[in-house]
Amino acid sequence: MTLAGQVALVTGAGRGIGRAIAERFLAAGATVVALDRDEDAAAAVGRGTDAASANGDGAGGARAALAATSARVLAIGADVGDAREVAAAMARVDRELGRLDALVNNAGIVAFRAVADMADEEWDSVLRVNLTGTFNTCREAARRFREQRSGAIVNVASVSASIGSHGRGAYSASKGGVLGLTRVLAAELGPVGARANAILPGTTETALANAALDEQLLAAFVDRTPAGRRGQPDEIAQAALFLASPAASYVNGVALPVDGGYLIGGLLVDERGRPR
Repeated sequence: MTLAGQVALVTGAGRGIGRAIAERFLAAGATVVALDRDEDAAAAVGRGTDAASANGDGAGGARAALAATSARVLAIGADVGDAREVAAAMARVDRELGRLDALVNNAGIVAFRAVADMADEEWDSVLRVNLTGTFNTCREAARRFREQRSGAIVNVASVSASIGSHGRGAYSASKGGVLGLTRVLAAELGPVGARANAILPGTTETALANAALDEQLLAAFVDRTPAGRRGQPDEIAQAALFLASPAASYVNGVALPVDGGYLIGGLLVDERGRPR
């Protein structure tokens, strides 16, 4: 699968799944707009790992490969929850790169707490980033895709969009909203030659997941997953690459689980949120 000659914007690109997606798109030949609240983290995309996998012609060749890859990264610091910052970022893409071919919405936060115990601020912050942030970037991309009559949106949702688990009220609501938005975009953009799809990752080995879930819960997720392990960020990235690429030209409005089979059963917990 190739994205040669294309421009792809990835939100939350500074770490975890977003970083893996940005690196995978770079490897497929795209110019990547790495957008993250942490601009320094976004600027690190394309540095280091790609050089190590250069074509084996010594340190000079590795340095040349690194320079070539880094030249295809535009790092932007922006908060996806702020519509003005998103509009400014997209305007910069227009000025410096001249087009946008793919958008991957990966930026997200978590706040795991029972609905009865959740503060307004927790609910608002999760919905602002995960759902409103996705809307802000999709709106800007849709305007461009409608005009150029091409483009692909890939929204990173979650298996939590499809099942209910203790403490996931805000997170599940936000990711369920992302699925609804994705389907509407697929219907609106399909007639003009653009597409919108979503990925539902299962539990994946990232710093965010490790901080949000303790070892007992992580082990319970693995026990419920037929694959018998957690996913790797690059496995999510491979799915995103497929959905953004011409290989998925007739795929529109899909919610693709990348979860090792987790949704076959799902994690069961008691009223305290502990595995049972």
